[in-house]
Amino acid sequence: ATPVGELMRVVWMAAGPMLADLHLFDTYRGEQVGAGRVSYALALRFQPERAGDEKAVEKALNKVRGSVRHHLGAEIR
Repeated sequence: ATPVGELMRVVWMAAGPMLADLHLFDTYRGEQVGAGRVSYALALRFQPERAGDEKAVEKALNKVRGSVRHHLGAEIR
């Protein structure tokens, strides 16, 4: 029942200033995700302050994962 706009808002807020771009690239409704459920696929592009700063990007992704679980009850697939 969560609109994709709300999902994207939570992702933007959680990802922090390194998130340079976010877009929805797929939506799936069907038996694989269950009745009344929807699966959204998002593409996130980060621009870290320093080249090779994978740890900062991973930290931001973990914050995004935790936020969508906590605030929206989302399941990460």
